[in-house]
Amino acid sequence: MAVVPLAKELGATKGSFYWHFVNREALVEAALADWEQSHTATVIADIEAALDDPLQQLRLLIQACHRAGRTRPDRTPAPRNRR
Repeated sequence: MAVVPLAKELGATKGSFYWHFVNREALVEAALADWEQSHTATVIADIEAALDDPLQQLRLLIQACHRAGRTRPDRTPAPRNRR
């Protein structure tokens, strides 16, 4: 993730990028923290709150992962083997 192309893609300047982030590493850390919260911590909290049975929690986790994989527009489905 390079600063200049990212700023250009977002319609921002390199200077405005550095107004919000000290450096590129700070951007990466913030992006990873956001991803972890929205894709990991929230899912775990929802599953733990929903059920007390570990087997049912595992099923919910697998379902959540399956849904996440189906809804990602940047992923191309894996080819199926046809026999």
